[in-house]
Amino acid sequence: MASRQGLLSVVTLLCVGATTLDAASLALKPGQCPSVTTQATLDVSKYLGLWYEIQRFPIVFERGTCITAEYSLKPNGRVKVDNRFLEKGVVNQAIGEAYQQDPVNKPAVLSVSFRVGSRPALYNIIETDYSTHTLIYSCENFGSTLHVEFAWILSRTRSLNATTVQRLETKLGSFGIDTKQFLVTDQTGCSNVTAPITDSPLVG
Repeated sequence: MASRQGLLSVVTLLCVGATTLDAASLALKPGQCPSVTTQATLDVSKYLGLWYEIQRFPIVFERGTCITAEYSLKPNGRVKVDNRFLEKGVVNQAIGEAYQQDPVNKPAVLSVSFRVGSRPALYNIIETDYSTHTLIYSCENFGSTLHVEFAWILSRTRSLNATTVQRLETKLGSFGIDTKQFLVTDQTGCSNVTAPITDSPLVG
């Protein structure tokens, strides 16, 4: 069975409100994680910056609106992950770290951690053009018979044209993944957010 910490890293990638994880709360699916093809190359420097969540697979304990992920380069050469969401007038935050485990052979697969000592989760970048959108998929096996999966469509702006969204859904669906799971993230009423941040750094 997959470790709770490994799954927590996957979920916390964008669901920054999660602090505990119970397998019973996840939508377990039969079989092993599907095989996906990630982008052939990844220019990390172009991928840095602010991204807005447009759609996500359902996660029962994800909360809030105005969900964002911002990536910046750390002094150690790894990427700082700064996730935020708005809930009841408060901006919540979680800090993590990402890096390429195999930059030569799998440049678009990032290892992401939000808790010191936890097993990293794999962040599979299926497609990005760096300037408008990115499609991400992550999956964790439970033994040999079940898996739980997560997916996100992010944009450089708080909205993304429907044609691009549909094309990304189709691409993800080509791997046998049910894209009807996608939920639209509320990105309205976010521009004038000035509430204080509830800081939850998990990785320094």
